[in-house]
Amino acid sequence: MQYKLLYIGCLILGYALSVISIGHTQEPLPFQQIGMLDAIFLQQQRIVIYDTSFSFPTDTPVYHFKQNIDNTKPNLRQSASQQVLKPGMRLGYTAVYNRGTQNGRVIQEVWILPPGQLSSLE
Repeated sequence: MQYKLLYIGCLILGYALSVISIGHTQEPLPFQQIGMLDAIFLQQQRIVIYDTSFSFPTDTPVYHFKQNIDNTKPNLRQSASQQVLKPGMRLGYTAVYNRGTQNGRVIQEVWILPPGQLSSLE
């Protein structure tokens, strides 16, 4: 009888641990898409990511993505300058459609992603 109770207890513990591990997910990402920066034209307020051109206003925030913090919390974000953006960088970004712009696509914010650590994000 004790072995049966021990066996049932182990099953319950195993189930509880599996539920906990399934329930634990990665922190939400602060951006919608990931892409490679092809070109940036600060004077023209334009950026090209994966061959798609976006309007890139001068007040568009740029951040460094850090995997060891909750990047969705504004007080933990590390800001960067638009001038540090270079072709070949991997970026996280959020874009919207705005009929009042030249091509309709506007970048709302950009995240500079660390090299070699994208597999856990994508």
